Amino acid sequence: MLKKVTTAFFIMLTLSLFSCTENDKTEEELDPIKGTWQLTALNGTSTTDWGYTVETTKTKAVNIDVTYQFLDNNILVVEGTADSEQYDADGNLILAARGVQHNRTDYWEVNEDLDELYFAIEGGFFEEYWEITSLTPNKIVAKHVMENDFGELSTEHIVIMELER
Repeated sequence: MLKKVTTAFFIMLTLSLFSCTENDKTEEELDPIKGTWQLTALNGTSTTDWGYTVETTKTKAVNIDVTYQFLDNNILVVEGTADSEQYDADGNLILAARGVQHNRTDYWEVNEDLDELYFAIEGGFFEEYWEITSLTPNKIVAKHVMENDFGELSTEHIVIMELER
């Protein structure tokens, strides 16, 4: 009888330890995206096929002061400014925009595998999907690809975004 009670006690202890461990997870472990992040890099490559020639340009953000706040109620608030510079295939600066505003409020969610971010832009007209290529407690690297095909004219835009806590 004592052996049965001892065995039952150890089984109960083991089960309670596993259930405590599961319940003791922090909010950050349950959803590592939530919180405030600073945009540290935004780089893009655009390729346009005009039907007779292909043009490639590169864009990067500089002087970045933009925050992304992933809130509990799946609201994303983006606030701040950055400069945008566009370069041709030879590396020559062809366009610069200073003090570009980054202000938006979106719905966001992340999939179960933590490898895709989804945004529904305020008003519901636009949607975005970002592939999370790297996720640590202090850094997110995400990639967004947008393709358009207008017959003779087609474009592909690839943007890599880095956020840090």
